Amino acid sequence: MIINIFKTKLLPSILLALVCHIAFSQQVGHYTPLEFKGMQPLWASVVVDSSIIGHKIENPREIDQGFDGYSHVYYHSTIAKTPIIKDGYYYRIVRTAYDTDLAGGIVEKVDLSNGDVVWKNVFDLRTNDKREFVKKAEIYNDRLVLYNIEITDKDLDIPIPIVFFFQAKGLLKIREYDLDTGDLTRIIKADSSSQYNRILTSDIVDRIQINRIDESSIEILEHVMKDINGAMLLIDTISLNGQYLNNTDTIKSEHQIHDWGDSHWSSSLKMIRDKDGLLHWIDFFIPGTNNPDTHKLRIRTFSGNIELPEINLDTLNTDDHVDNWKLLDVNDHYFLLFSANFDRSSEYFIIDRSGKLINRFSYVDNNDGYYLPAIGANGSLIKLKNGKNQQGENFIRFFKTDNESFKAISTIYTSNPKHEVWPLNLYRLDNGDFLLNVMHSDEVGIDTEGRFTTTFRINLSQIGIISGIKETENIAKTIVYPNPAYSTIRIQDLGNFDEIRIFNSQGIESGRIKNPDEEIDISNLPTDMYYCTIFDKGILVAKAKFIKIEADK
Repeated sequence: MIINIFKTKLLPSILLALVCHIAFSQQVGHYTPLEFKGMQPLWASVVVDSSIIGHKIENPREIDQGFDGYSHVYYHSTIAKTPIIKDGYYYRIVRTAYDTDLAGGIVEKVDLSNGDVVWKNVFDLRTNDKREFVKKAEIYNDRLVLYNIEITDKDLDIPIPIVFFFQAKGLLKIREYDLDTGDLTRIIKADSSSQYNRILTSDIVDRIQINRIDESSIEILEHVMKDINGAMLLIDTISLNGQYLNNTDTIKSEHQIHDWGDSHWSSSLKMIRDKDGLLHWIDFFIPGTNNPDTHKLRIRTFSGNIELPEINLDTLNTDDHVDNWKLLDVNDHYFLLFSANFDRSSEYFIIDRSGKLINRFSYVDNNDGYYLPAIGANGSLIKLKNGKNQQGENFIRFFKTDNESFKAISTIYTSNPKHEVWPLNLYRLDNGDFLLNVMHSDEVGIDTEGRFTTTFRINLSQIGIISGIKETENIAKTIVYPNPAYSTIRIQDLGNFDEIRIFNSQGIESGRIKNPDEEIDISNLPTDMYYCTIFDKGILVAKAKFIKIEADK
């Protein structure tokens, strides 16, 4: 579940009804593996806490229901913007719910070659006296470090998930794990009696960010919105035990003179501290219906206390259609921006570091702006969306940028039509394969049973051949020759086929040839490893691969 922090007033009764639905829709359930029709991943690995099976809670807060340890696993990409990978292993961290509300986490080391879990570490209210909200995880100095918020707000008597929903208050708690063994080697936590503690909240939309400075200090960034003063960034340096090391630095919006009382805003995904230490903030103002002011959009960058030249991007919203802006990513070459629009569409913008617009892609939904799309070749983006067809079957649809929009490239359906799925993260590995994280539950009437997360290792060519194509039971592996080749290739005697699709080593489609000749021209392809999928009348009949090399000069 993702919650936008928009300036919205809700009747208390509506809010209570929504919270209760969230609390009680997670029924007692039994895990069944998530599988997709026609897709054979390289491996699949589910997050399950077997240690909690049969556990009984003393004085549970649930009403008229038991507690199922399986129904508590929540993956969220704000814990780590990209998967934590080192030396062929994926360090997977999820939040867990216990007794109606988020209370702890599961930490795992997964072998990238086969999906096996090497070690697992679990914490929740069975071993702790306070709930913990996992805010961020990273590898720092050869240790896996979790920056958690130990919740100091007390649970309500009724089972409302205050941590999950209301941004409960708490203090910093750091957990450090040995990468090889998974042993918990150190816990650092705040002294709750100190008056110098930096109070944190269980923010799930990245309004608050934690950045490690060095062995003894941490930076806290917080984006704040006020109707009168507008937007501002609060910057604090704290010790590892959560205490202030200096006074709060405040950077205010450039647009303070505008009427923020009649404007559109949110506080999620507005700033990023990049790997070089520069702080980037998307500072914008969007006037309300009766506001005569004009929209403003800036990317402001700070190096220490010095503000570097800003980037003016007002031209991205010349027709006043944007309702909200998010800053999704920054790297050495570009900024990735997301706009949620008034017509419920959205757009992705790739801006180079000088402010030049490189690409602009429109999309049909404005609710998908919390997850970073996978980055393809030449600035292309790959994203996912869940859905349900008229027959009630659940699916995940994959989209790839095409010209100035996203084009659906494939759809995969759950083998169990009652598996409700939420695709959360697609990440391209160095060899071109992808990690896909999917949260899922079993549908029971209007509710769901259980909450799990499965990681799949796949490649894009596998996905790209599934949608709308009937596959044979046994796919032949044929031979391409010569191999390597520099100008033309031939397919070893295979019988009838009428289409070849060629994908490069990154899984990006490089060519589609209808009714190919006996010799297939590949002279225009760059040097790379290529994969072929071969079809006859829409049916996949064979797969092959070849290496393209440059001709000798």
